[in-house]
Amino acid sequence: MTKNTIGRRIRMLALAALLLSALFLSACDLTELLSMGVTDMTYENAELYTAGTFETKAPVTEIFIAWVYGGIVFETGEAGTVRLYEEGAEGLQDELVFRSLLRDGKLDVRYTSSGQFRLKNVKKTLHVVIPEGQHFTKIAVSSVNTETVLCPMEADEAAFELVAGSVTSKGPGVFGKIVVDSTSADVAFAGTFLNGVDLVTVSGNMELLFDRDVPFKLTFNRASTKSGLYSDFETKQNGRAFTHGESESPLPIVVSSMSGSLSLRLAGK
Repeated sequence: MTKNTIGRRIRMLALAALLLSALFLSACDLTELLSMGVTDMTYENAELYTAGTFETKAPVTEIFIAWVYGGIVFETGEAGTVRLYEEGAEGLQDELVFRSLLRDGKLDVRYTSSGQFRLKNVKKTLHVVIPEGQHFTKIAVSSVNTETVLCPMEADEAAFELVAGSVTSKGPGVFGKIVVDSTSADVAFAGTFLNGVDLVTVSGNMELLFDRDVPFKLTFNRASTKSGLYSDFETKQNGRAFTHGESESPLPIVVSSMSGSLSLRLAGK
């Protein structure tokens, strides 16, 4: 499936979650009911992709990962080298081994060969080894039910389209912009946020751990009548807007949620 197709399907899942919430379906029920419609892995130019472990010393500026079940673990490794390998693929047919394609500095990673369906019983973990301190233009992940772990990294943009699972940070990163579109996945980012944070979720919980105190303006759109906001920072509230600090250009944070909570934490507190 294409990047745009994955995004559209996840947004459709979010809309379905809003509609099905009236029927009191849990996030697990939703994932189970709709997973058959989102776990096909079809994409163009499949013949150009390499199967299995991948390593390159060529420049990599962007990484896009389409994963279904299992995990994605970002790790730091050898300078100047990007390496991919997976766990849990032992004994799988070749068409179920992950694929990758590097073209014009953009590394595209897919869960299986193109044309695979009904992948809910295929659970494996992708390891993405990147050079410490390397700067990326964009890191993007689209997944159905995946536990994603981020190592310290630098990226102009980090974008995540998620149904279930989670995103957690093992250490502080430097992010220009963070964009998340989620149904029920919990996300937690740590580090320096430079240009903005945009989080959309139905029921997932969200956390931002700041490595330093910075002025920000939070717009928190939440359907639930409960507050759902937990903060280490003193803020001034005006309707759905919360401001912290004095600045002509505070960090913009926009969060939209049906029932998920938001935690704003400061390292060391």
